[in-house]
Amino acid sequence: MRMYAVFEKGERLRHIGHLDILRTVQRALRRSGLQVKYSQGFNPHILLGFASALSVGAAAENELMEVELEEAISPEALSGILNSALPADIRVKKCGVLPDSTPSLMALVSAAAWHVRFLGDEREELLRQMTALMDQKEIMSVRKTKKAGEKDVDIRPSILAFEPLPPDSFDMTLSQEEGSTCKPSMVLEALKRVSGRDEIRVSLTRTSLLTRTGSGLERLEEYL
Repeated sequence: MRMYAVFEKGERLRHIGHLDILRTVQRALRRSGLQVKYSQGFNPHILLGFASALSVGAAAENELMEVELEEAISPEALSGILNSALPADIRVKKCGVLPDSTPSLMALVSAAAWHVRFLGDEREELLRQMTALMDQKEIMSVRKTKKAGEKDVDIRPSILAFEPLPPDSFDMTLSQEEGSTCKPSMVLEALKRVSGRDEIRVSLTRTSLLTRTGSGLERLEEYL
């Protein structure tokens, strides 16, 4: 039985990396008493997957993971069991059943929505500069790849939506599709270039993952 869980990663865990979150959830599943499925082979592991790895330094409101169970359980019961086993800063908000025909959560992700808040004395000026940057037809930044290393790319087509939130914050939606993936760090790198700054301090929160449907982008936690 495939189940999914929508969870939040709290502010206190923003500097905890994806592998640490993975290990924390694995330990919680073992403690929970749930009859989870394991892979076959020499080194079996829990059949657990995440929709998208979250960068170090970011909090999150609606992350998604899936796990396979040996026996049926209600979404409400799974939510309660997980919250009892997980630390307080990882809270499961809801659970549900994934039909076997549903692709992996990772395959469903097309974009990510972010809330960004500038920190420091110049945060209002940074928001003005960010808004001006978004008026440009081309926004150059650096993309890192395993094969090609670092290369300059135009990320403007990968920034699918932008909304300034005065005095010091903005929301944006970034593509996660192959060939056009964009990260917040790439947007901030572009802002550093045009502003002449060596460092820009921000608070990052991934508010939702999105999937592409016939009518456009939809929040993944609502699509399932």
